[in-house]
Amino acid sequence: MAIDPDGRSLAKDTLPLRFGVLLVAVIALAATVPAKAETVLERAVREAEPCKALKVNIGFTPIGIDNVEEVRIDTFQLSADGHKGHAKLIGLLACKTSEQAFLHGDASAKIHVEAAFDLQSCEIAQLEAHILETGGRFKSAVDLLARSIEKSLQDGMSSQIAKLCR
Repeated sequence: MAIDPDGRSLAKDTLPLRFGVLLVAVIALAATVPAKAETVLERAVREAEPCKALKVNIGFTPIGIDNVEEVRIDTFQLSADGHKGHAKLIGLLACKTSEQAFLHGDASAKIHVEAAFDLQSCEIAQLEAHILETGGRFKSAVDLLARSIEKSLQDGMSSQIAKLCR
């Protein structure tokens, strides 16, 4: 136990200080753990409902992998030059079957979306969506329906851009 020059124990006097240091350390540690809150961009992709097109025929019945499981934006770039805007997004889209499905599974795709638009009129000059990689139990369904999913992403993102311009 530490003793100050007056003969008092420092342990009792430093207890509030030590508690404060511990509290600050815990708060700092908690702040470094990322909370998974959906961003505006991730919400826009989710609201586009790009999984709706995913249906797999397993012989006797179709299985819908039409529920969004996860949307993650890895890269987002936005630039402006005068009244011309350009946006580029790379991320992950994961879809799953509903809880009521006969057969449960998922499918995922790494996606790339790019748009060019007029910042004054909100006219979209270019909007492209591409699937770069696929995975999951129903990976083959994503591969087969890639064009439908890309079209769904384009349509949904177009409507989200239109909402932003209102």
